Order: sequence, then structure tokens, then C-alpha cells
Amino acid sequence: MNRRFIDLLSQTYTWPQPGLDVSDHGTLKFYGLDLFDLAKEHGTPLRFHHIPSIRRAVEQANGWFEQAMQAQQYQGAYIPAFATKSSPFRFALEETTKAGCHIETSSAVDLDIVQWLLANGFISNEAYILCNGFKSDRYLDAILRLHKQGMQNLVCILDNEHEVQRLLEGQPNGLKVGFRVATEEDPSFEFYTSRLGMKSAKILEWTASLSDSKTLIPVMIHFFINTGIRDTAYFWNEFIKACRLYTEASRVCSSIHLFNIGGGLPIKKTLDFDFDYAALIHQVIDQIKTTCEEFDSPHPSVVTEFGSFYVGESGGLLMNVMLQKSQNDRERWNMLDGSIMSNLPDAWAISQRFITLPTNGWFIDFERVSLGGMTCDGDDYYNDQGNIMLSSSSSTSDQEVHHLYMPTFAKTKELFVAFLHTGAYQETVGGYGGLQHCLLPQPKHVLVREIEGKTSVEVFREPTETSSVLSTLGY
Repeated sequence: MNRRFIDLLSQTYTWPQPGLDVSDHGTLKFYGLDLFDLAKEHGTPLRFHHIPSIRRAVEQANGWFEQAMQAQQYQGAYIPAFATKSSPFRFALEETTKAGCHIETSSAVDLDIVQWLLANGFISNEAYILCNGFKSDRYLDAILRLHKQGMQNLVCILDNEHEVQRLLEGQPNGLKVGFRVATEEDPSFEFYTSRLGMKSAKILEWTASLSDSKTLIPVMIHFFINTGIRDTAYFWNEFIKACRLYTEASRVCSSIHLFNIGGGLPIKKTLDFDFDYAALIHQVIDQIKTTCEEFDSPHPSVVTEFGSFYVGESGGLLMNVMLQKSQNDRERWNMLDGSIMSNLPDAWAISQRFITLPTNGWFIDFERVSLGGMTCDGDDYYNDQGNIMLSSSSSTSDQEVHHLYMPTFAKTKELFVAFLHTGAYQETVGGYGGLQHCLLPQPKHVLVREIEGKTSVEVFREPTETSSVLSTLGY
């Protein structure tokens, strides 16, 4: 029986996979970039973003929607927007806007970013700026200011009646607005209805009331569920209700012509991930078209607000195995030089899995381990690699288990671990640039670019310095 780590992966998954391969000397390559060499050059813990992956994801999604619309002779346009909350970094906004994305915002600070993008030529006054979320007075004031600057496609997506009244008090001249639908929550959730958005009946009241308004002009119905776009009974049930609401609202207010599908597409978090994006998007467009034709309504332009799908698979986190501890005769702990719960908070908070692989040692024996973070917290660990098929020498059947395997640890050889497809939400949820648990420093952060066929790596942010931490703490 083959006992090399690469044999274990190969007998379980299709290998190599798009963007993932192993070099001739047993090191992991991410879109051609040797991650072992990257860790050796820049040190660990190390966060990285592969910038070309962002544009690739935008272009893929655009292609699927365009193909679905052409195949079904859909009459509306497709308007892609980037959800800044997933990764509000400059490199993410630059790359998505260069690829043709518009912008969905969540806070007043997002509109300061919009101002920067305008001033530096990344967007024009014709770009769609979709102002989403529950809005403070500061956020509403920023929306009104941006509208007065002449942003032609600024849309304030209304969450509640207070926001409507607050905007009417500002007396804007023709500010475009949308209405977020308060959808029912997934049956497994502890609440029945989302805390965000407005009831369908109330939306219809306001669209009728504002149908002749010169102050606020309704243009959009916004649908969102936390699970995102999935082929489930729950998604289709809520989606069809929203489609019908669009047809009703557009009949009472002819200026409504945009249907905004919030929530994103899933991304690859395990090596056995298999998802037919094109088929699902085809069904989405077909459902909108069918509902509109059933109720004799024009096809709306379809807006999406993808975040994780655009940036999620671009990111990664590298850590070094400093030491292995054996606490009993069965459990081995590979102790890492950084915190898992601080740098990958979704792994701790919502039990999110990430593709977890060694950067080197693919041609040697393997062992079952758990990965331990550096903090003193008992929850700072990770031990799920997905479905691994271990062939048993005593049985012809295979055993499916949920464990994590790494090349066998040796004190005399370095071993680095790569957490992949971590590019969305982990930085901001984890408190990027600020204090972290047990005062561990923020990892160094690098950006990987491809220029004229050559790969270049630039430092985006150095590790947090002790002086900065002490200053924040008041010392």
C-alpha cells in the first residue's frame, strides 16, 4: 500500500485540481506559485491574496449570466456589483471595478471608499452604487451628499420606514431607492423572519405612494437570504415570492426595473466540492422570466452582489509547524506559529472548513493530526480536512472518516501548512490591523500578481509591531 501523502490525496480526490498542483520536489503550487518557497521567503504566519484569481471569478460569473440570458432570450441586462463587506481592501476594489463590477456598500465608510475610487478614476458617475444595510444618520447623510454630487445610479436600498422618512426630510431631487424584502429565515434558524428589510405589503404601499414622487424614485426590489443562491426548496420558495413581489411592485410603480439578488454563490472550501454554477444561474434567469411573463411584467435587469465568490478563492494563510505534541497514545498536535481562531475566525465561530494542505512533504509518509493555534484558548484548533478515504489492509471496503492528515512530522525538517480560499471576511471579522487574542501580532500580508506572464510578490502590510500594540493599549 502506498503511504505517501500525495497517494492519500490522489486516492480520495481528483488530483491535481484547477489552481492546485504539486511540484517535482513535493511542494504545493497555487496557480503556479510555490507556497513553500513563499513561506520560506517571507516567513510565517503569512497571509496572501492571488490578485488574478479575483478578475477570473468576476469574468466567470459574468459569462454564466450572459450565457443564460442569451439562451433564454431574456430582455433585461445583467449588472454585477461587488459586496465591499467581503473584502474592503483597495486591491479588491481596484480589481473588481477594473473587471466591470459596480459597488454594493454597507456603511458610511464604504462611501468614503467610493469617493476615493471616483477621485482616482476607477469608477465614473455612471457606476451603480447600491447602498445596503441598516443605516445610521451618518450613512444616510453620506448617501445624500453623494447623490448631490451627481452619481447617476446611486440606489439607496431601504431597510425600514424610518429610512424613507429620513430621506424625505432631506428633500433630494430624484434619489433612486430600492426596497429590501424581509424574507423568511431558513427552517434551521432560531428566528422566523429576517430582522432586515420590510414586509411585502409595506413595500407595495410605499411603491404606490412614491410612484409619482420627484424626491424618491423607486427602481429596485432587493431579495436576500443568508444561505445565498442554492438549489434548495428554501431558496426557491423565497425566491419565487420575491419574483412575484417584483411583478406586483412594477405594476403599481413603472419606474421599478431592477431585481437585485442578494446573497452569493458558494465557493470551493473542500477538495470534493462540485457545483454546477451555469445550470443554477440558468434556472434563476428562467424563474424570473417565467414569473414576469405569467404576470405580464417586463423582464427586469438583474443585479447581483457577489463578495465571497469574487475574492474568497484568491486568499490563503500559511503557518509553520513549530512542534508536535503527543498528549496520549492516539492524539498528535501539530502546533502552529499563529492563531487559527484569530486569523480564520469563521473556522471557530461557524465551524467553516477551508482547504487545508501541507506546502511540502507530499512525497513522504503521512499521519493523522490536529492543528493547534498559539493562543491559550481551547477552541484555537482545526482538525477537519473533509472526506478522506483510507484503504484498509484488512478489508476490501474503504472507510470514510473526517480527520486531518499531514506529512509525518520530523524535528529536523520544516513543515508549513496552507489554509486556502480564505480571501473573504476573515480579515475584517478577525480585526485586521488591530488587537488580537493573546496579543499575537497580525500576520504579514503579501499580494501576488501576474505581469506579462511573470509572477511578482509585493508586501501589502508588515506584521504588527509591538510598539503599535502597546500604544493601542495605552502604554
